[in-house]
Amino acid sequence: MAPPLHMFDQALAVAVLWPLQERHIPPENAVRRAVHSLLYNNVTEGIIMAIIVCNTIIMLFAHHGMNNEWKMAIDYTNIIVTGVFVVEMVL
Repeated sequence: MAPPLHMFDQALAVAVLWPLQERHIPPENAVRRAVHSLLYNNVTEGIIMAIIVCNTIIMLFAHHGMNNEWKMAIDYTNIIVTGVFVVEMVL
């Protein structure tokens, strides 16, 4: 038996009209709740955005014929930024 149409309308309204932050209901598990509060806040989003901008600027410095120290610095920076994004993704 199909659910009444008004239930579908309510679900659609919840999915479309709720602000994104209100959709992230903290989990009941204490560890997951701590990770959730760490990742879903304005400070963390600002830090991630700053990392993205800094990495973009550093990638702009890459050029043909650059010395080995500069190439190693860019490579290490890319490894660190990739590591940060992998940790964020896993959490």
